[in-house]
Amino acid sequence: MNTSVDLIFFTSTRADFGLLKSLIFECQKDKKINLKILATGSHLDKKKGYTIDEIYSNFDKDIIDEVPISTKMKSDLDMVLGLSSATKIFGKYLESSSIKNLVILGDRFEALACAQAGYILKKTIFHIHGGEVSYGALDESFRHSVTKFSDYHLASTINHKKRIIQLGENPNSVFKVGSLVIENLKNNKITRKKIIEKLGLQKKDRFFLITYHPVTLANEDPYDVASNLIESLSNFEGFKFIITMPNIDQGSDLVRSLFSKLQTKSNQFRVFESLGSENYIAAMLHSEMVIGNSSSGIIESGILNKVAINIGVRQLGRDAGNNVIHSGISVRSINKSIRKALSSNYNKTKFSSPYYARSPASKMKKIIMSKAINPKTIKTFYIKDE
Repeated sequence: MNTSVDLIFFTSTRADFGLLKSLIFECQKDKKINLKILATGSHLDKKKGYTIDEIYSNFDKDIIDEVPISTKMKSDLDMVLGLSSATKIFGKYLESSSIKNLVILGDRFEALACAQAGYILKKTIFHIHGGEVSYGALDESFRHSVTKFSDYHLASTINHKKRIIQLGENPNSVFKVGSLVIENLKNNKITRKKIIEKLGLQKKDRFFLITYHPVTLANEDPYDVASNLIESLSNFEGFKFIITMPNIDQGSDLVRSLFSKLQTKSNQFRVFESLGSENYIAAMLHSEMVIGNSSSGIIESGILNKVAINIGVRQLGRDAGNNVIHSGISVRSINKSIRKALSSNYNKTKFSSPYYARSPASKMKKIIMSKAINPKTIKTFYIKDE
């Protein structure tokens, strides 16, 4: 069968592109696949790292479409208005495109806007990383909403596959494929020497990798939690602290302001807007531990066999390996978690991750190829027979 497949890959953050990149590469190798990359969100914000440069450094400009939207998120209303505006903008883009297949990863509000526009315009939607749980973030409901707008589901763990089916999706449309993180590890050629130079460290330096995002749904003041984290880190002499800036969610400006001042106050801290996906994976691989509340501290860290301290409730409920230490938000709780992670009896050789799978990009591509050629059908709500 020589049927060709056209795909649009949606990306709005450094995080989702870091995962999608390996799948896009895999699809590019197949001459039967024609693809476009819809780049939006913080990728195009010069105050948030302007990570569109990373996309251009990996892919030809002819397949990249820049679609700007508002990234101003200082209040809940800003997100409401941003969601509405983004839906309109993505709708116009998708309506103008003859491509019928859309690949979306994750749970950001931008992903929800694209999914609902694509659904109304009768695009076939492939959703990656559905069925996951993060009770402390608005992303929790965004993610499940994207699931209901989607036709096919590429789940990262067996539990996530079950949850997607529990949401009424037909089991024949749900596939457990693992996380694309393993592809990033296989393809990462950055040595410890190179990443140390990139981070502005000395060869002998030991460092923690920190990524903290504002919590959008729980009663956690992001400035207070970030302050507690900094105070706790300052108690651990002999280490350097590599901080990557938060996303664009409400409260991020306060956290950014706090983090921005650190480098001038202490030689222990290095602050980066964005390391880029390859450097971030390399930094994690060569760090002593990962600290914060990013999903990377749950997913990537486990596959890399790295200790992670998950602070607060943002990732509450998400499947996690035994490498993850869950911490409260107080200085005392964070101190206790770091000491545990550094202790000699915390056996790092017995870690396991529910997200590990072999060749997830190849599996995803095969599923997409086999399903994208099918005509879009009416979805029904699946109910398991008693």
